[in-house]
Amino acid sequence: MHKKFFVLFVALFVVAAGMSFGQAVTQTFTMNVTVSKYLEVNSAYVLVSKSRTIPGVGDGIPAVYPTWAGNMLDAVYSNTGFTISYAGNNPATDGFPILAKLEMPRGDRYDRLQTRIQIKNKINEGGADYERHDMRFDSGPDGASAGTYSVAGFNSGSFLTFNNAPHDGELRVEWFFDGTLPHKSPDFGPDNPWNESADAGLYTCTLVATYAVI
Repeated sequence: MHKKFFVLFVALFVVAAGMSFGQAVTQTFTMNVTVSKYLEVNSAYVLVSKSRTIPGVGDGIPAVYPTWAGNMLDAVYSNTGFTISYAGNNPATDGFPILAKLEMPRGDRYDRLQTRIQIKNKINEGGADYERHDMRFDSGPDGASAGTYSVAGFNSGSFLTFNNAPHDGELRVEWFFDGTLPHKSPDFGPDNPWNESADAGLYTCTLVATYAVI
């Protein structure tokens, strides 16, 4: 009789030990959301243009700094780092943003102005992650059909990289450009070649900025 009671007591103890009475247990929920990279040009600035008139007389020497043309505080939205590449062209298909005009009535060659363009790009102004990269283009005198993209100072050639994300989502773009006579005009004395004199009329060029997320 004593032996049977002992076995029953042990069995009850084992059952009780496997149950939880007043014990606290936890369950953790971990939640994750990934925000996709996104970049968009402000619809108000997809196409921008500016015109100005210059005298038909001058020394043919461009100003050191081109003239201000516009300030776009929120030209582009981006939530990540990005790149900008610039490509220019004109009616003469030079492959550069050089102001050009077809000579008329000949119709077989182009007059060109000395062209200076600068675009300043800034993000996170006033913050620790401030970043600025500029594009500066200069064409040569005497109707030159080529030019150079500067890499001095803030200038980074025709391809710019922003490693930081603009934390307010905004890229500010400032735009400057000038067209200058290709040569001193008038230049009395020795005969000048045709490319040193710019016919009166409208000179045009285009510059396309392509933005891409990193």
